[in-house]
Parts: sequence; C-alpha cells; structure tokens
Amino acid sequence: MKRSKKITIIASFVVLLVAGAAIAAWQITGTGSGSARAGTAGDLTVAPGSATGDLYPGSTDGDVFIKVTNPNSYPVKLTTATIAGPITPAECLVTASSDPVDLSAVPVIASGATVDVTLSDVLSMGDAPDSCQGVDLVVEEITVQANTAS
Repeated sequence: MKRSKKITIIASFVVLLVAGAAIAAWQITGTGSGSARAGTAGDLTVAPGSATGDLYPGSTDGDVFIKVTNPNSYPVKLTTATIAGPITPAECLVTASSDPVDLSAVPVIASGATVDVTLSDVLSMGDAPDSCQGVDLVVEEITVQANTAS
C-alpha cells in the first residue's frame, strides 16, 4: 500500500474519531422530578332567568328559567337539575316535579361563562286565586350537577 494512501486512511480515522468525541461531548442527560397540583372545583352559581307567563290554573307544563355561571378555570358540562325547595308565593299553589331534569342538551359552559337554561315542563299550578295573575314566582333550591368537559 502506498504511503499516501496509508496517510489518507489514518487521517480519515482520526477525523472520525475526533468527530465522534465531539458529538459525545454534547450528549448530556439529567434525571430529576417535577411538580404539579390539581385544581379545586368551585360551585356553579344558579340565579333566576327571564321567565315567561306560561302558568295558569290547571297547567302541568310550566317552565323554570335559570342562569348558570361557571366560576372554574375549566369548562363544565351540565348533566341534571333537581328542584327541592318551595315555590313562593304559596297561595299560587305551584308545585315542581321531583324528577331530575336532563340537561345533556345544554352546551358546554366555558370557564367564567354564564348560560341561560330552561327546565322544561317541571311546574304545575293548582286552582290558584286571581291574585296570582302576573306574579313572579320564586323557585327555591334548584341544584344543577355537572362534570368537567373535555
């Protein structure tokens, strides 16, 4: 083998060796730990919505209108609502269904947002006196349930 060819082969080997060492010098690793924290869930706010006059003596399909606000830092999806409290004024003889109301059709509520929700066909009115015409009824203790939305 000629001397120049030997020198070329040795020089190429040295260059590859130095390049490999240079690459290896930049490969650095580390191992450690990190931290995370789960958020906390805040209660949804339920407030009266804008009602319509759909109740009359003998009706069984009255609606309840509410506004639901999500104070959380994440979106939520409503699942059901229940009415557990009294309806005033009592002399108007209005009663509510005790069955849960399906709210799956209500859109996802974004963080900090408020949506209008209608609880359909949940009120009935008995033989109420004339003094109940046009009266704003208060439906107390409405509870809504929700899950985190993905």
